[in-house]
Amino acid sequence: MKVFDELSEGSFISINLIGNDISCTCDTLKFLTWMQSKQRKGSRIRFMNFEKYTCFSANSRQKNFINISEIILELQKNCSSKTAVYVVSGFVLVLFIVIVIAGILYRYRWKLRYIYHMTRRSLRGYFLLQNQDGSEIKCFEFDAFVSYAEEDTHFGHDTLKSKVLSKYPSAKLCYHKEHFLPGRSIPESIVNAVNCSRKTVCVLSEHFLASEWCIYEFKMANLEKIYKRCDQNSLLVLKFGNVNLDSLPADIMIYLKSRSYMEIPYKIDDSDGFWDLIVNAIMDE
Repeated sequence: MKVFDELSEGSFISINLIGNDISCTCDTLKFLTWMQSKQRKGSRIRFMNFEKYTCFSANSRQKNFINISEIILELQKNCSSKTAVYVVSGFVLVLFIVIVIAGILYRYRWKLRYIYHMTRRSLRGYFLLQNQDGSEIKCFEFDAFVSYAEEDTHFGHDTLKSKVLSKYPSAKLCYHKEHFLPGRSIPESIVNAVNCSRKTVCVLSEHFLASEWCIYEFKMANLEKIYKRCDQNSLLVLKFGNVNLDSLPADIMIYLKSRSYMEIPYKIDDSDGFWDLIVNAIMDE
């Protein structure tokens, strides 16, 4: 069409399409509209015997160009509705893909966070040495990273630390108050503490479950255990106080059902055997 328009700038052009098969579909709507416009007075392009042209619709119905205005109007209505269907279908498809991707990201959000921080750690120059079976060879900076809620500081920090060190003076315990570097993000510090400690000890209480960072620490330690420690016994849970087991997050519930955990006795000071078990669990290779 553009070529004919350019040619007609210098001369008149006559076109005869008698005997040619012309389609009356959405694909040819623009061409039909252009043909009709050239029948107006003053046009340098003329279609000979225009009224005798016929076209065939999608259902093979023959239509005469004497009714070209009606043909074009009908096509405009039909094609606009099809365009709307295509637009809506495309929108629904994109929305579906977005929902699926969002669902996948939400489901694996903790694993993705863990991978993100471990990747950053690797880029900073931390490299893993491995045995022939693929397990990691590592000299840990700490024997255990202790995770507890702020409200449980008396037990999680004061009591546990003093009891463990009294029985095993060389034990190295990692605490966020003492070992998290200023200026480093909390998620990164948590992953670093878990990765640098041979064990992670979680003091599971109602306060622990209400703390976003405590849950984060458990999830990172659990992912570390599964994906880097070959499911070794690197996560130790101490149940502290009355905990509603029915309200536990799914991964904590799965852990408690599949792994043994320790319940902290009511009279802590009189439970010397209990502390022996904790020390053995922490220092056990």
